[in-house]
Amino acid sequence: MIQNSTDRALRRQQRTVLYFIDAARDIIKKEGTKAATIRSVADLAGYTSATLYNYFDNLNHIIALATMNYLDAYAGETPKAVSGLKS
Repeated sequence: MIQNSTDRALRRQQRTVLYFIDAARDIIKKEGTKAATIRSVADLAGYTSATLYNYFDNLNHIIALATMNYLDAYAGETPKAVSGLKS
């Protein structure tokens, strides 16, 4: 199948977003959320902070996406944690 330029551009954008998310996840895992700044995430991903703003509204946006994987574990443990509570 022949790819058109729109498909390639979309894949390139998706890869770039993943680079930023992975960089934020790495920083958060190693140094905590306070260390994740626009500049630190962009630097680790290999882009400028201006480029990051082309894909994300703000720092909270990228941190939320970078920490989504923790929600699965949290959601799975919540029923167990509250099972004995009356209210």
